[in-house]
Amino acid sequence: MSALCAAVWDVRHADGSSAVDLGERFESIVIGNVMEPVADPVALLCFAVRHLGAGGRILARTLNSFIYLNFMRAAKQGIMIENAEQVAWFTPGNVLEMAERAGPR
Repeated sequence: MSALCAAVWDVRHADGSSAVDLGERFESIVIGNVMEPVADPVALLCFAVRHLGAGGRILARTLNSFIYLNFMRAAKQGIMIENAEQVAWFTPGNVLEMAERAGPR
């Protein structure tokens, strides 16, 4: 964490699904491949929206669990093997709905 802070990044450590307000607003917020293991991904997005400055943007990246290789492997092995730490897989429709629910209030 200190190495990231010493570089260009402004990094904060907080529970990203809590109701905490850090008291600051940011022009860019990156949520990278962490939505799948989070118990409440909408709360995570709400946290990000709460800390977004005027005109700011959120970049949320999620794994492409629906890549054809996963289905080919499942067909070959007879079972779908996911990452046990993930509690959800998201489709584009799921992500749009979560963004709508977490959007500016």
